[in-house]
Amino acid sequence: MSPVYSPEADPQLLHAHAVTDAGERQVWLSRLAVLPEPIAIHCPVLGLCGFSSSLTWDPQTDQLELVGQAEPGVQLPDCSAPLGQRVRALVVALHEGVKLQFELDAQAIAPAPGSAQGLWRLQARLPQIIYRLQRRDAFRVTPSALAPAQLWLATPGQAGRERTVQVVDVSATGIAFRWPERAAAPPQQGSRLARCRLELAGTVPIDCTLVVTETRAGKDAADPRLRVGCRFEGLSPSEARAVQIYVNLAQVRARAKRPQVGLRATSTA
Repeated sequence: MSPVYSPEADPQLLHAHAVTDAGERQVWLSRLAVLPEPIAIHCPVLGLCGFSSSLTWDPQTDQLELVGQAEPGVQLPDCSAPLGQRVRALVVALHEGVKLQFELDAQAIAPAPGSAQGLWRLQARLPQIIYRLQRRDAFRVTPSALAPAQLWLATPGQAGRERTVQVVDVSATGIAFRWPERAAAPPQQGSRLARCRLELAGTVPIDCTLVVTETRAGKDAADPRLRVGCRFEGLSPSEARAVQIYVNLAQVRARAKRPQVGLRATSTA
């Protein structure tokens, strides 16, 4: 199974992105019910780790049902009736770049041998909490006074000289910045910017190499400077973790500052 569908375990990250409002949880479940992408389920008690081909939800009873196929080699238990015990299962899904995760106390039904090969079905009530997480490889945060970011570029031909540039956004895999108006011609796609220094709130300074992925005009008509997008090259595990800590921090602080707007589930009946 792709690491993207692996459950998150960081308690601080989960707490910061918990959705407890019943109406908002119902909205997310409604979206998952029509989601064309697979929904991953992890159920250690049954030895089940696979993808659901469908999710149905009855808003009248708050009953969920997931049906899917087990991964090759997974032996499902021989039971054709609901289990008498509560079974803990973790569900992970992706919706438009947002990673959703929730836990179910489920009654599981797995067909006996001889029925559909590897078919499983889980039934449960509406989860009490849904964690709304941004995908680590896609979500970018904009630096702010609450979560500042500074980037220094080495000055070509001038050993030891640096110039600072305005950071536009940061993700776990890259960074974008404004190219200074009075600087030389901007770097082209594929260029390597060595000896860069990145300082992010909540982390230690990072010496890094950037590889340019795009150079284009910014969207702000009042700012004529070019936007240079780059990916990180060769970050150590500790450096990659530091960048991810900053991204998480910026998400948490932006979320705390933003007014909370309630969502209501809509009925199609």
